Amino acid sequence: TLNLAVNYAGLAGATAMNDGTVRLTWPALANHSFRIYRIQGTSSPTLIAGVAAGTVSYGVTGLLPSTDYQFRVRAVNAS
Repeated sequence: TLNLAVNYAGLAGATAMNDGTVRLTWPALANHSFRIYRIQGTSSPTLIAGVAAGTVSYGVTGLLPSTDYQFRVRAVNAS
């Protein structure tokens, strides 16, 4: 099961792969880098990656089957 929560004013998507990987996507936002957080169960958000401005996707690996995950993509002003 995949739950996607987005903290970014654009559309985002998530595509689950068969190998425990999810590809998160979002529209480009000029002069902003992005931070990606994972929430598993009732735990607090965990920063799993930071990506540079111009990046529009990220592959999350190592996910377990039959487990609920939430992901947040947060835009960070690079200036």
